[in-house]
Amino acid sequence: MDRALRKLGVEIVKKRGGHDKAICPVTGKKTDIPRKIDLKSGITKSICKFLLEQGYKEEDIKKALKVR
Repeated sequence: MDRALRKLGVEIVKKRGGHDKAICPVTGKKTDIPRKIDLKSGITKSICKFLLEQGYKEEDIKKALKVR
């Protein structure tokens, strides 16, 4: 997930514990991203929703996350 978010230009800040902080460079808004390898679909949808709210295009998100 980190690699895909970085492709979109999102900054990932490593934190202690089970989550990292994702920061949108355009708006400065932040969200926590779990470090798990397998993310449940609800978490992936939440991350996509966050990116859409920050002005990212749906097609770019799907391409970066390799979602159909």
